[in-house]
Amino acid sequence: MKLNRPNKSETVSLPLRFVSSPLGRVLFKENRFVGIGFNPNHPLSSMVNYAKVKAGLTLKSSRATGYPIHVTIEPTNICNLHCPLCATGTGTLGRPKGRMTLEQFQSIVDEIKRYVLRFEIAGMGEPLIHTDIFRMIRYAADAGLWVHLDSNIMLINTEQKVRELIDSGLGLLNMSIDGATQDTYEKYRIGGKLDVVLGNVKALIAEKRRRGVIYPEIVCQVVVTKNNEHEVEEIRRMAVELGVDRFVPKAVGLIRTPGSDIIPESLSDRFMPTDAKFRRYKTAQEVVYRNACSSLYKTAFIFWNGDVTTCCHDARGENNMGNIFKAGSFLGVWNSSRYQRLRHQVNTDIRKAEPLCSICPMRARVG
Repeated sequence: MKLNRPNKSETVSLPLRFVSSPLGRVLFKENRFVGIGFNPNHPLSSMVNYAKVKAGLTLKSSRATGYPIHVTIEPTNICNLHCPLCATGTGTLGRPKGRMTLEQFQSIVDEIKRYVLRFEIAGMGEPLIHTDIFRMIRYAADAGLWVHLDSNIMLINTEQKVRELIDSGLGLLNMSIDGATQDTYEKYRIGGKLDVVLGNVKALIAEKRRRGVIYPEIVCQVVVTKNNEHEVEEIRRMAVELGVDRFVPKAVGLIRTPGSDIIPESLSDRFMPTDAKFRRYKTAQEVVYRNACSSLYKTAFIFWNGDVTTCCHDARGENNMGNIFKAGSFLGVWNSSRYQRLRHQVNTDIRKAEPLCSICPMRARVG
């Protein structure tokens, strides 16, 4: 078994024998070692940054002393599907559609590469729509980042694209199979074809096996709703038979009422799983607000146009902290007066942290 991830000469890589071992694979792909986060290709700078992030979080400082350890970049907010619980799919995103240029992407990677532990290419669109997506992944991987890609996998539908994806240096591919039948699958992945998805996954795994490579790790996710919860075990069986590396059931996220932390009954009745183990929402009486949020120190979400928001739960950019390309750097936004003010508000009285943190989607409740 070999590691198909060449690194530039200036990066510091762990021994291949260790990385390919069972223990090494866990530590390397999760970027953790005895509870301390680090980037194996930039161990010293990433561990120092990790310590700074933990210190800022513990002290609840308004000014971040380190870079975020988890960064998500949205290469595009254009999608080929119309999922009913996605603001892009329903046409309610409220942001212009577009694509980040390769040069803009590279400039962000150049600034953050020595500090980030988790680098994700995802967002409110399908990344594989972007014509430069494989070059983006390759650039980030060569910079020493462990790259995650979220995709509906519909567009890896040619032998060339299968080869390009594996050649890109991708560390992890997270894709969804949200039904064991086409009828169930298309209730959520509107416009998608289950047979195409299964065929594409099969082709990717076959190419990995033909080459004898470990990466990308292929993770099968199922977004569990009322419509497919009865098929979760069947989907798991299908995923195992295909040969995926991991299977992950994920509780569905519902769209709250704008300006409120309440989930409309029409959505909860239609999509909320009946099995309690697949539910993520509490009742009004169970919701607890705490004056703290680790995301303000650990994570950043960068839209295709360079706008920075606080986390992946802000699809519409309600918590827009500024624009990287206008500020001239990521750090110029990360420690802007707007960001520092938000950290202070969240740490002192989160209910005043408007417009989004005061009604955080992670604390959304059913009515």
